[in-house]
Amino acid sequence: MRRPAFHFSLFFVAGVYAGFLDNGSRPLWLAFSILSLIGLLALRKENGRALAAILIFMAGGAWFSLAQHQFDEIGRLPAEAIQFHGTVSTVVQTAECAKLLVRTESHGDMLVSIYKEDPDYELTTGRTATFSGLPENPPTAGNPGGFDYRLYLRSIGVASVMQIRPDEIKFSSKPAKPLAHAIAVFRQDFYAHLWKQIGEEGTNLTMALLFGDKSGLADDTYEAFQRNGTAHILSVSGLHVGFVYSIFVFLIGGKRRPAANAAIMGILLLYGVLSGCCPSVNRALLMIGLHMLSKVLCRQYDLLNSAGIAAVILLVQNAYALFDT
Repeated sequence: MRRPAFHFSLFFVAGVYAGFLDNGSRPLWLAFSILSLIGLLALRKENGRALAAILIFMAGGAWFSLAQHQFDEIGRLPAEAIQFHGTVSTVVQTAECAKLLVRTESHGDMLVSIYKEDPDYELTTGRTATFSGLPENPPTAGNPGGFDYRLYLRSIGVASVMQIRPDEIKFSSKPAKPLAHAIAVFRQDFYAHLWKQIGEEGTNLTMALLFGDKSGLADDTYEAFQRNGTAHILSVSGLHVGFVYSIFVFLIGGKRRPAANAAIMGILLLYGVLSGCCPSVNRALLMIGLHMLSKVLCRQYDLLNSAGIAAVILLVQNAYALFDT
C-alpha cells in the first residue's frame, strides 16, 4: 500500500469526527471496537488491511468518546466558589481585559478573565497563580451553524472559564516554569524595542503579522484587512512556519547536517511558542521535523504521509483539535 500512514490516518480522523457526530456514545464505540478486533483475528490474512482500517476508525471514535468524557468530568461545576492553584501558560491582553490560560491541578486548563484598565499581566507567564471563584462552562452555539465557543475552547484544551477581579488572584514571586517566563520576557522586550522604533500602530501590526497577536490591533485596521480578503495573514499558520523555515535553511543550510537541523528546529520551536502553539503551527512543526529527519536518515520524504502522522499525533494529544477554528 502506498502512503499507509496517510490512509490509516484518514480512518482515524474519520472515526474522531464520527464520534463527534455520535456525541461520544461510549457503549456503541466499545461494542464496535470489540467486534472489529474479533473479526480481525478471525478472518483471513489478506483481509487484514481492510479490517485494520475499520479498527483504526473505531479507535478514533472511542478516543473522541474518552476525550469528551474527560472534558465533561473536568467541567462539572462545584456548588460554591473554591480556591484554585495553577501555572499561567498564556496571557492575552487588551486595553480593558487580560485573559490568562491557567493549567490548574483540579480542573485542567482554565481561561481566567480579569477586567482592568490597561492590564499588565504579561510577565505572569510561567508563574503559579492562586485564585478563588466559581468556574463556568463556556456557551455552545446559540443557533445551528453558529460559532460554538465551548467547542473552540476544547480544541485548545480549555474546559471551563472564570471571571475574577484583580484583587482575587495572587502570583508567586518566582516562576514555576523559568523557560516559559523567559520567553514572555523576551516577547515583551521585543515589543518595547519595536515601540521605540516604529511607534504603537506599527508595533501592533507587526506583532499581528509575526505572531498572530491581534490584541493591540485597531478595529478599523482589522476591518480593512477583512474587506481586502487578507485577514488570514494576521493568524499564524503553517505558511508562516514554512516561511521562517525556508529563511533559516537558506541562511544556515540544513541538508544532512544534524547540528544545523537541530539549530533550525530550535528556532522554529521558539517561534511556535511565541505565536501561541496553535494546532496549525504544531502541525507544521511536526511535518517540518519529519522532513528534517528524512534528510538526516537519507530517506524519501512524503508530504501526505507526514501530514497523516502529524494529524494522528495532534488528535492523540487532544481529539478536539480537529475542530480548531
